[in-house]
Amino acid sequence: MSQDTVTLYKWFWADQDEQQEQWLRARAAEGLHLHKVAHICGWTFKKGDPADVAYRIDYQSSNSPQYRDLFEDAGWECVGASFGWHYWRKADVNGKAEEIFTDNASKIEKYRRVLMMLALAIMPLTLLMLGPGPTNFFGALSPISRILFSATILLVFPIYVYGTVRLYKRIRALRKAA
Repeated sequence: MSQDTVTLYKWFWADQDEQQEQWLRARAAEGLHLHKVAHICGWTFKKGDPADVAYRIDYQSSNSPQYRDLFEDAGWECVGASFGWHYWRKADVNGKAEEIFTDNASKIEKYRRVLMMLALAIMPLTLLMLGPGPTNFFGALSPISRILFSATILLVFPIYVYGTVRLYKRIRALRKAA
């Protein structure tokens, strides 16, 4: 890694996109400008002059040219994408940051897309574990592999459930505020 880049790690839940945007904005004010999204909780920044920059995050399962064109035509720059999360950047105008979601209904729709992705991600794992009879994946594993697989599931599943509950609560709060 060159000296003009910095990689930072910070965990955010899927419903904490606004906190993540504020964190990225604060890094830009310090002169760290998002260069790429390293993975789910890591970002690589390029060092530069401090700037007043807005970051916005959207979730889309596809990265179609129409999707990108919509944002780019509005002056947004895509600075990274990871697991369907798209990170957009735009300089503030007169100290005011633009929004990409102007109403609660569009925010709710974004969180529904995330929930759908989570449901699709957990489905193969569930099918592997609960498949028909002795031919299921779990039954075909050696005893040690079963223990390791079960331990992994016991660690991942509560995190998955907690994140899903947080998204449902966020959707409910947005519906009440509408």
